[in-house]
Amino acid sequence: MSNTTPTPKQYSLWNVELKAFAIERYMETKSFHVTIRDVVAKFNAVTTPYKSLIVKWVAKFRKEGTVRNLNSKIPSRNSHSGRKGKRDEVFIDRLRESVQESPHKSTRRRCQELASSRSTMLRAINEDLKLFPYRITIYQKLTETAKMNRLDMAKVLADKIKKTKNFLQLLWTSDEAHCYLEGAVNSKNSIYWGSQRPNELITKPLHSKKVTVWCALSEKGIIGPYFFEENGMTTSINSERYIVMLERFLEDLKRLFPSNWQKMWFQQDGASPHAAQKSLDWLRVHFKSRIISRKCEIEWPLIRPT
Repeated sequence: MSNTTPTPKQYSLWNVELKAFAIERYMETKSFHVTIRDVVAKFNAVTTPYKSLIVKWVAKFRKEGTVRNLNSKIPSRNSHSGRKGKRDEVFIDRLRESVQESPHKSTRRRCQELASSRSTMLRAINEDLKLFPYRITIYQKLTETAKMNRLDMAKVLADKIKKTKNFLQLLWTSDEAHCYLEGAVNSKNSIYWGSQRPNELITKPLHSKKVTVWCALSEKGIIGPYFFEENGMTTSINSERYIVMLERFLEDLKRLFPSNWQKMWFQQDGASPHAAQKSLDWLRVHFKSRIISRKCEIEWPLIRPT
């Protein structure tokens, strides 16, 4: 006599019993997550019903009072009559609904829910739906005060552009950046082919060597770059070093535009060395009121997305 536990019956199709249970569970719990979880647990379902499908089942049951013929039978992963990777209108419609409902869902999870191979899924997404993956960028959150500051600055600049002839041609915007000297390693390119796992590690220093570089840009071109160094070694930026760099910038500005440099505007962000009193005093001596910066006539917003 065998002691083997029988394998639970697998429901590769969404039959009447499964639909009725799903509708009942949703009406009891009002939770799609709980409903889907219980359906999978009870029926060992190969094809997992998705949210919009349960909504259709419930709506039609409430309207017609039956669970029969609520949806065409959806084949499982292995029920394509020997044809692998089938993309018909039913599958594409289900895929479109799935993407619209959950655009952040992984391809692996979507394949499981729609009983599709990954290659079929990707072909349908790219060729039929014309969709592409986009990486979401994370920005610093703007407060209501920061939003108002940005709006005020935009209004002032719009007025300045309107009233000052060639304002944008006279404006120099500036910033610095840290350039790291250690080569970056792309782990996707670090492939080792062999019969055994190699005892190999790629190491990198905790604090990579870097240089800090500054330049100014305008419609007329770029002035710079200028490096913050002492005796060939990179240094941090403070107001004293920033002023030394600004003096070099001013020399080049006068040399390149001797006849109209005194009409030009200068913009900088709100970094501490920039907004230090010594730095602002130096700028006011040479650029008068033609400065866009923190603590100046045209206030550069302290918090802003980049």
